[in-house]
Amino acid sequence: MRFSNIQIVIVLTVLGTLIRWIYGLYFEAWNQAPDHIAWELILREGSWNYTQLIHYPHEGGSILVSLISRFIGFFTSYDSLAISALILDSISRFVQLWVVSKVFSRKVFWGFGAWTLLATPFLLMWGMVNFGLHNTSSVFPFIFLYLLGLPQSQKNQWLLGIFLGIAIWFSYTNLILLPIYLIYQFITSSKKQSVIHTILAFMVVFGIHVLIRLNFDPGFHLSNYGMTSIRGIDFLSFSSVHMQHLLGTWIKAIPQLAVGNTTTHFALIPTAIIWFILFILSLKGIYTSFQNRKFSKSVYYAFLTIPVFLIAYGLSPFYYGNIQNGNFTTYRHLTYIFPILSMMIIVGLSELKYQKTLIMTYLFVPVVTAGISVINPIKNSQSRTSTLKSAGWVIGYKFGHDPSKLQSIISDSENYDLLLEGTGWGVCTALFEKPTTSSEEMSNKINQLLRINNQFKPSEQIIFLQGVKYAFSPKANPQLPQETLHQILEKTAP
Repeated sequence: MRFSNIQIVIVLTVLGTLIRWIYGLYFEAWNQAPDHIAWELILREGSWNYTQLIHYPHEGGSILVSLISRFIGFFTSYDSLAISALILDSISRFVQLWVVSKVFSRKVFWGFGAWTLLATPFLLMWGMVNFGLHNTSSVFPFIFLYLLGLPQSQKNQWLLGIFLGIAIWFSYTNLILLPIYLIYQFITSSKKQSVIHTILAFMVVFGIHVLIRLNFDPGFHLSNYGMTSIRGIDFLSFSSVHMQHLLGTWIKAIPQLAVGNTTTHFALIPTAIIWFILFILSLKGIYTSFQNRKFSKSVYYAFLTIPVFLIAYGLSPFYYGNIQNGNFTTYRHLTYIFPILSMMIIVGLSELKYQKTLIMTYLFVPVVTAGISVINPIKNSQSRTSTLKSAGWVIGYKFGHDPSKLQSIISDSENYDLLLEGTGWGVCTALFEKPTTSSEEMSNKINQLLRINNQFKPSEQIIFLQGVKYAFSPKANPQLPQETLHQILEKTAP
């Protein structure tokens, strides 16, 4: 009996979901992700306003996640964000598998399908964690690949524009898709005016997002986010050190994500080396298939999402190359590109001699790394105490301007003191992370901090001020200048 592709897609999706569910329950990864903890507390507070449904202004998709999680919360007291993460991860993998079954051979489809079951331990961890939407957004490059290959009719151009608008609205990570589309259109299309339909559709959808971002309150009053700001960091600022990160992305970050463990287990280094060799070999296969015109040009242009994203990542403030101090949250950005990267590797290997052996070797990497991650568990670079403080930082950074709301969010938590200390840290960061231009501005910010502090009970003020002091310690990131702390302490002295 021969099963249809859609039946295989469903079976592989269900099996992958079951594995992620078991893996998630074993590690309880959501307790290691500060943003996830904070977001869950914000949703449990119960309000339906935009401020609490949107996690960060550049993550429009977080509204969808929040709504799904709130709906789940009606039926269970279990971590609703963890359940919604598993649902969205399953939908993402289903679409990825469906696209691969439509575009590539059955051999590639089976290879990629088998890979999705165990993938990499870091991706398995993200199966039940909501933090940044990078893992969930990994579906968009696959949809982009499919839509790019459709006939260039006016209807499909409008469809592609709507897709690009929704994708970027969902997460700004998807911005990389827009320049790739424009390059593809201008180089390959004989009807270059058809790009107008796509751009118009995109501008309408994305314009709605911009209007919402400008007119609705996402919180973060103390930090005053700009339109080019992502998590309080201006993406448009660069330095020479970012150039060094470009090489580190390939020789540190990506191999680290591939083996998915920060331990020093003896099997991980050779496994990472094997993965990297197979990656290099796959490029030869991709080049061979391009020479032989094995696939349509749209496929190769869609694969450009990989180098474009990795270059953007290497030049961004979010690059992380400290392997031994990393964990699954520090490599969250790379979960966006890793599924399509793995699919490309399998496509490339399928074009080489000994293709079956090479693909089976590639599929053996997830088996080894998943096994090691269970036997020798992935290290969390933060203690439970630090994670809870960081969760408080997230809440304080967003709601510090409204102490009553802040208290309402954390009041029912058994970790109230740690969260409150974290909010002091977050409020202080929001107020003082950007340099002040005058002594008057500094004085106003210090007075604002003290007004916020005074709205707590005397016993809570002591805890809140501990968080303020922590913001200026070497353990804090970013560490705020000590002279500011001295000025704050002078005003709080009895």
